[in-house]
Amino acid sequence: MAERLSIIAPSLISNTVFASMQAVVFKGLFEVALEERPIPQIQDPTDVIVK
Repeated sequence: MAERLSIIAPSLISNTVFASMQAVVFKGLFEVALEERPIPQIQDPTDVIVK
């Protein structure tokens, strides 16, 4: 059976507890990887976080 990943909304947890999250990163054509990345932050009024 395929592995199932849990998704936790970063807005529901404190950034002081979890400074990073797992993210799917596109490396190239037909190549993706699961990596630790910083939790995204809204910095400008035009920023969006796509889930």
